[in-house]
Amino acid sequence: MAELWSDYSDNIIKNLDKQLSTKYKLTMRNLLTDPSKYADQPNILVTIDNLKEEVENYAKSRDKVLATEKKEFENAIVRADALTSQLGQSVSMQAKQNGVPVITPVALQRDTTKDEQIYVDSVDNATLALVGKLASSSMLIADFSTTYENYKVGEWLFSGDKDYIISVYMPANEYFRLQSSKDEIVGLLDTASGFIKGL
Repeated sequence: MAELWSDYSDNIIKNLDKQLSTKYKLTMRNLLTDPSKYADQPNILVTIDNLKEEVENYAKSRDKVLATEKKEFENAIVRADALTSQLGQSVSMQAKQNGVPVITPVALQRDTTKDEQIYVDSVDNATLALVGKLASSSMLIADFSTTYENYKVGEWLFSGDKDYIISVYMPANEYFRLQSSKDEIVGLLDTASGFIKGL
């Protein structure tokens, strides 16, 4: 596993480097690991833009192969968004009733090995009662919900004597992993470009 990006992204970078290293006279791995080495290279910013396009094209080329997974993902994300909306309203209401602040932190350092992780795939009376119980015993609630395009997948940390996390269940999906890694790699290339521009 690469330390700077996910394992799935690492596999994509490895595949693309095999195909593109001769064409661009560099590897994405080396560029992303140490962009300063390439700052003096003529047209490096154009090369980075071209690499971003190559990553986009790679993901598009996999769309047909992953057509079934794409459809499953689209159904799952719509369902997760609806559950997130329902659960989010309950979290907000219970937090307000119990005087517990809800924050959306940039980051939170904690010992995740001690968290109790609860995944939900429906919102019923028992789930709402659990949210109420957790909110009443929390000193804060951190909203770690993620957004993908126009959809949200909910995740809330209820921090108290013991930390509990309620997450809306999103099944593992190859199409989503591909899209997430595409976004991750393009973001890393943007960061490398910004770093080089700043030198």
